[in-house]
Amino acid sequence: MRVAVMRPRDRLLKSADIARELGLEPICASPVEIVINDSHSFTRFIESASEGKVDAVAFTSASGVEAAMELAQARGRGDEMLEILRSIDVLVIGLHTRAPLVSEGVEVAIMPDEFSSEGMVRDIPRDMIKGRRIWILRSDMGSKILPKGLRESGGLVEEVAVYHLRKNLDGNDVIALLDKGNSGGIDGFAFTSSLSAKTILEAGRRRLGKEAAMEMMKNAVVGAIGNPTRKALEEEGVRVDTVPRAADFRLLLMSMRELI
Repeated sequence: MRVAVMRPRDRLLKSADIARELGLEPICASPVEIVINDSHSFTRFIESASEGKVDAVAFTSASGVEAAMELAQARGRGDEMLEILRSIDVLVIGLHTRAPLVSEGVEVAIMPDEFSSEGMVRDIPRDMIKGRRIWILRSDMGSKILPKGLRESGGLVEEVAVYHLRKNLDGNDVIALLDKGNSGGIDGFAFTSSLSAKTILEAGRRRLGKEAAMEMMKNAVVGAIGNPTRKALEEEGVRVDTVPRAADFRLLLMSMRELI
């Protein structure tokens, strides 16, 4: 059973290993590239935090955690960043976002039951939001659901894009994956983000034509992590066969394996 594994390059090898552990043959490509974003906004965050002017920080992905730590280390303030995170409320979406923080001794105050921005807005107690200075460290493609929800609950919200997400429409790996899928060589497509879904579909239309790209998806099992990814696919006319109960790549592949 051949499954398209579509992750950023720093996640690709581990994701492929998970697929093999489950008895699947991974066909790998990176439709989205992560680029660290060094900005004055991050400097402002770490300066404010060091002065005790930050009450909480929210991370929506492990990439956001890693990018923030890399930016702090580049300023010679890596240890200080960890001390800051250990002294304020840290809010995260998902186990994979939580893991690199816990490994550094950072306690997570809130992780919603539903691994999504909607879940975070719903699950954070109002007294942890109202009047508090909350910074969101994430990609430049983050949805407005989280900052909007926090502000509506009285939070004083700042956002910092600690990394950019760039589409990789013409990479050799993406082209090879599309050609293999078009020839019937892929049994399932495992989508982990709305941007990767949109990028693969856009690249497919460019490479194969709209009809062939849609037929490729129609003939395979399509899995998606999270409702935003599912919605992005469905808005493009792609049937989504399975969404795992949690934002976990292994669970995604396991749910797809049952259908292939």
